[in-house]
Amino acid sequence: MKTFVRVIAIPILAAVLAINANAEGRLIVKYKPTSSQASLLAQGALSNSQLTRQMMQPLSTSTLSSIAAITGYQISEIKPTAMGAHVISVNASLTKQELQQLVAQLKQQPNIEYVEVDQLMQPNVVPPYNPLQWDMLESNIMPNIGAAYGDDFSTAWNLWDNNHQESIGSGVVVAVIDTGYTPHTNIINNLLPYTTESCVSDNGVGQCYGYQFISDCRIAGSCRANQSTNTTLQPQPDGLDLGDFISFSDTQNSFFSSCEIHQSSWHGSHVSGTVVANGFNSNTNSGILGGAYGAKVLPLRALGKCGGYLSDIVDAMLYAVNLYPGLTNSHPANIINMSLGGAGVCNGSSIMQGAINEVTAHGAIVVVSAGNNTQNISGFTPAGCSGVVSVAAKGLHNQLASYSNFGNTTITASGGSFEAQLPLPHTELILSTIWNSPAAFNFSDGESFAYYQGTSMAAPHVSAALADMIGLLAAESVSYDNTTLVSILQNSASFDYLNGSASNAGGSVATGMLDVGAAFNYIESNLFEHNLTPSTNSVALVIGSAPAIVTFTNNSDSAIEVESVQLLSITTVQVIADGCSATTVAPDSSCSITIATNNLDSGVNEGSVRLFDTSNNVLATVAISTSKPSASGGGGGGCSAVSGSKDDGMLFILFGLAIYYVWRKKKSANNNPVQDVV
Repeated sequence: MKTFVRVIAIPILAAVLAINANAEGRLIVKYKPTSSQASLLAQGALSNSQLTRQMMQPLSTSTLSSIAAITGYQISEIKPTAMGAHVISVNASLTKQELQQLVAQLKQQPNIEYVEVDQLMQPNVVPPYNPLQWDMLESNIMPNIGAAYGDDFSTAWNLWDNNHQESIGSGVVVAVIDTGYTPHTNIINNLLPYTTESCVSDNGVGQCYGYQFISDCRIAGSCRANQSTNTTLQPQPDGLDLGDFISFSDTQNSFFSSCEIHQSSWHGSHVSGTVVANGFNSNTNSGILGGAYGAKVLPLRALGKCGGYLSDIVDAMLYAVNLYPGLTNSHPANIINMSLGGAGVCNGSSIMQGAINEVTAHGAIVVVSAGNNTQNISGFTPAGCSGVVSVAAKGLHNQLASYSNFGNTTITASGGSFEAQLPLPHTELILSTIWNSPAAFNFSDGESFAYYQGTSMAAPHVSAALADMIGLLAAESVSYDNTTLVSILQNSASFDYLNGSASNAGGSVATGMLDVGAAFNYIESNLFEHNLTPSTNSVALVIGSAPAIVTFTNNSDSAIEVESVQLLSITTVQVIADGCSATTVAPDSSCSITIATNNLDSGVNEGSVRLFDTSNNVLATVAISTSKPSASGGGGGGCSAVSGSKDDGMLFILFGLAIYYVWRKKKSANNNPVQDVV
């Protein structure tokens, strides 16, 4: 039985107040040259510099009186500017609207070249993050915990902030296919409103956000669990999370009889907060900062009570990229986050694989949670599907989480990991946004925050990182595709796992840990200079017992010098032929390495091989696994607060504020709901 603990750890968030950027009563006015000045300038008898110096002379009393007569306010000059304009002060307390009216009056004067408000600018700074957000930092010293290692969003934030005006992730859309959204003030301004037609929500705010795709009214929570005739719902505007709770009375009905009693998780809001939450408010000591706080989330509700049908999830995926027939999505997604999963091998003829193929062909990248079953992802959907970014979870000490699925995952990210020896509250988990209603959504219950753990929490860290990376690539006018994005993730990943191992009790992962700061540095320093492409496009190369050859081709316009080839994490293979080390690869030329098993009876079966240049920059990364795909396994992906490989239930008492949830096991058939394991 899976359990988790929700901790209401922080007071209800107050909206972060924006700084008023208008300096009331200060205007910049520039007069046109006089006719004599214009004539001298045209004749070459007066230079532009000389003209500017003349125009910088203090405004005359008659000029100031003229402005006062036009505006009706007393006017004084503050200073000239080096552009030949003058800063004047309106000696009155004006509203923003009154100030704009005054500007409009002066613009009508024929001798004025331009006039504008002297804006009070602010430094472009990263919004404050919560000190408890270890997952957003490279490293931090946490109270009662010590050293904690996150995904280093903080370095990327600062690198971006030093070079760009807009917020990081601006212009990028992340579709979160989950339980929907709540009107949490920490995220609501970064949710995309429904704008195609009029829609009024019951969320207490009025505006609709996203879309709803749950087809069974019982799962949606819009009809009784014992309703004799199921009402099939059509897709409709507004992805408001109505709650995914299961009550005792629900379980007395045959439809929910296999589900276990729990309160609402507000899972979609928790996931969305990790991506786009707008910052910590020091005045109220509450709030968090999302990894891509300048991006927007499109909330698509496909999970509800007991999970969600595969068919509904697929419909949401197609809508996310504006491929749903008859519906218009005005905000096509760059990234689709699915912190969900179900048991079963994802083969090429499955509806999920088909949907993934469709949305990726239309430019979206799909991020999915690996699952919380301590099993190989090859037995799960969508984690085991081709063409997805599958995300394993790690704890704050850079150890693969005990619950995390493993195998040919794409990347590992912070998902939290309960550590029994640590004191309360359990800040080693992931803090994000939830709603306070224990059952059905009720606006008056208000918002809050909670610590969760699981691969559900790891996946949105990767979605946020991708949003930041896409924003940077767009700002640099660099073209990219999904292969490029995955390459950046893996080539910049850290392999500094605890004790050098990327394993838990079940197995090991093939790739490294998310490092967003390193990804930004890789883009700036390496990507535009190096383009060494491996011959395998898969996330991991399964080599079995036979040797495997990997060829690296130089697709850039200049030669690339390879210094060394190194294996990372994996211990059961060796490089038996190295044609790349100490080699200069000319444009359109290649080098190859051959990898084979080393006949060890035991060891780590997953890892990577990396090529480095003479400056120790990563040129290419290929994940390797000696494990053959397995069809065994049960359960699914999402989040959990259970530590340990067996998902045993645990009871925590957290200052009397803990609320206990028990999550049902995932149904494996395609016609059964796919569970969002929180």
